[in-house]
Amino acid sequence: MPKRKFLSQGVNYLGFLSQQLGDLRGITTLAHELIQNADDAKNDADELSATQIIFDIRDDALVVSNDAVFREKDFDRMRQIASGSKRDETGARTTGVFGVGFISVYQVTDRPEIDSAGQRWTLQPEEREDRRIEVWDTSITKEKGTVFKLPWAFNDSQVRRELKVSTVDRDYINSFVDELSDSLPQAILFLKKLDTIELRRNGRSVRRITRIVSGNTITVECHGANRQVWRILTGHFTAKASKLKARFSPYIENNREDRVRIAIPDTLLDGGLLFATLPTEQLTGLPFHIDADFFPTSDRKSIAFEDTSDHRSEWNRAVIRAAASIVSDNLISLRDLFRKDASSFWDILNRLHEVYQKHKDNTRKPLGNFWNLLRPSLQKHQIVYAESKKWLTPDEVRIPTGPKEVEAVPAFEALGIEIVHRDIRQYRNILRSNGVSVLRVKDICEALQRRGLTEQRQPVPSDFRLEMLWGGIYGVLENTRGRSARQEAEAKEELCKCALALGLDGRLWPCGSVYRADTRTRKIFANLMPDDVSFLTVERTPSLLKILCPPFVSSSAIKELERLDADDFQAKWREDLFRPSALLKWFDDNKAELSEDDMLCERLAEIPIFPSAAEKLCPLRKLHLPGGFNDPIGVANLVDVGQLKELSDFLRSLGARELTFENYAREYIPRAFSGNTRPKTKNQLLDILATHIGEIRENDWLKDKFAKTNIVECADGEFRRPGMVYFLCKEVQNILGGFVHYARLPGGLKDRKDLYRWLGVKGRPRPKDVRAVIDKLVADPPNLDSIQAIKRILEAVGKTWEVAGNHYDSLIGLTQKRTGSKPHPHIG
Repeated sequence: MPKRKFLSQGVNYLGFLSQQLGDLRGITTLAHELIQNADDAKNDADELSATQIIFDIRDDALVVSNDAVFREKDFDRMRQIASGSKRDETGARTTGVFGVGFISVYQVTDRPEIDSAGQRWTLQPEEREDRRIEVWDTSITKEKGTVFKLPWAFNDSQVRRELKVSTVDRDYINSFVDELSDSLPQAILFLKKLDTIELRRNGRSVRRITRIVSGNTITVECHGANRQVWRILTGHFTAKASKLKARFSPYIENNREDRVRIAIPDTLLDGGLLFATLPTEQLTGLPFHIDADFFPTSDRKSIAFEDTSDHRSEWNRAVIRAAASIVSDNLISLRDLFRKDASSFWDILNRLHEVYQKHKDNTRKPLGNFWNLLRPSLQKHQIVYAESKKWLTPDEVRIPTGPKEVEAVPAFEALGIEIVHRDIRQYRNILRSNGVSVLRVKDICEALQRRGLTEQRQPVPSDFRLEMLWGGIYGVLENTRGRSARQEAEAKEELCKCALALGLDGRLWPCGSVYRADTRTRKIFANLMPDDVSFLTVERTPSLLKILCPPFVSSSAIKELERLDADDFQAKWREDLFRPSALLKWFDDNKAELSEDDMLCERLAEIPIFPSAAEKLCPLRKLHLPGGFNDPIGVANLVDVGQLKELSDFLRSLGARELTFENYAREYIPRAFSGNTRPKTKNQLLDILATHIGEIRENDWLKDKFAKTNIVECADGEFRRPGMVYFLCKEVQNILGGFVHYARLPGGLKDRKDLYRWLGVKGRPRPKDVRAVIDKLVADPPNLDSIQAIKRILEAVGKTWEVAGNHYDSLIGLTQKRTGSKPHPHIG
């Protein structure tokens, strides 16, 4: 059987250090590793013990000291680089893997020195294994604390070459001060125990950073520089952490913490970092820092977010989701942190949205979860700061758009509309996408309605800024023009119902009830307007009211005048509240619209605003212009041309007619005889009619009209229709006697008799009247008088009345039947 043998396997120690050092380069990294070792330092009771650390950048060495003391186990770990045993300790949690971080010191020194607990060690990495640590008898820390002295590696030594690290020069030493001065205030934020970090140069203090923890607030003060206050939101993901530990045991230690902290500064960050107690270099784009027990990458500069099978990445993703939940759960707390600075609060929300847009499809690094979890809560909570200095829900606030609306914000506020505060209007897009509506016409109308400003004659509220409000509403209305014509029309219709127009009485009226007009128009029509309409009191009409208040044109004037009755016009005229001449002159000056619409002319002519010579106001159709016939007795309704000088042509365009005798006879004579005209006047009219009979003799319409008029004066003084009257003559008297009426002919005027004859007065009995007389005579039993009267009628008829046979036979038969007599011997 062959004999077995064994060989040793060593490690190239400098090569190992070189490999490890590759991930730990950089001044800030070196400082963080030394800070972390100090922060992890414990006493014999397994309690964290270091409270301060000092970096003294000397010309000969970097000296770093802290107030913790090495334990025996800590010295033992220094002899076993990368043993990782710190994570297995009980008591307070530690951050690093002991020994690994310390390797970073080799980028500046060849032989680091450690002095603690009365022991002084010098590490010599180039020596063989049993000579790599030199222990000195003398110590500078016999009582308390630990000092790391790192002499600068100025020379090109074997260590420099093996580690592949350049030597240190003076410029590099000087850069330490600047870089640490910038990085240390950030490094102290989430440390477990350390609360003071001091930076010195050759023993002289350059900067002292202290951390004060008070409840959920951490204040970082940099003496001689500035002061930063951080609000801390804390949460845990215990359930998820337990599942991950079970799933990935033993790769995720049981003592790995499930606490997550978010640090929000009083001055917002350009980009937050991920912290694993100490900051990494991994920017998130979020406006705050996140600290948790992350798994960092080997270079300690970022957090692992690899594939789904990697336990470190799964844990880290769970941390990010937990941080997102903390923000969502603390929305109102977050708002209250910035209760005096709403802009910063909305800057945070906006940043979260921007990060979401960038990472929404990134499943490995779930930074989009911050916005995803927050979004459902935004519309439910009072997160929008208003000009009224109240926090309100998005649906309670409106955002103005455009300069006109912005200028009118005080007026909208006075109206009771809550407006997004000016400090956060810059976030318009995110506000709009989360339930904040732009200011709409509907909002304004509802606010006006709540103030009772939809009725007529409302006093102007003392807090109203009318001109500002008009300008703002005009801006809102302009925004509807990009929408449908129907929406724009509806918006105008709603506004027209609102009392926004200042009427002549100095009160607010619904815009649709107030006309805009010039001074002359207002003066002419002011006293003629119905009670529910008015004129704008302002001469220079604002743009809004130009849209909402109708112009007072001819059609408007006619419409409103038609609503008054004749008595209204007459009373106002008598009281000198309007002048018809000025009114009609206005229509004449504005006749362009009338000339395009005959119906408007007809409607205007029907309104009783035209003065007559009889000092009455009448519709134009009831009046005539003086013309070819002069009414000598004044029964005609004539336009008072004295009042309406130079308006004759306009009146004619409205249909006014000149007075001719035919018009006079057609309209005024029948009217005079139908009314309570005095007999004297009637006789004067008859004389006029008789004088002008030649002008109307062929007018059958007039003849028929007069035939129905009580126009003939009878002997008894009454006026009767021509068909009821006879000339007084023997024939009529013999036949009809006193059963009919006889015309009165004053002085035997021949013209009057010709007129009556034309009108239908007869000189011979009408058959119907003869029959009527006989009917009356025979209605009662015969007596001597009635028999004698009938005989007289028959004799007269037989002698003088030429009548067709049928009429004559009818009369004879009727007489015989009624009286029982025989025919007269002269009648055949």
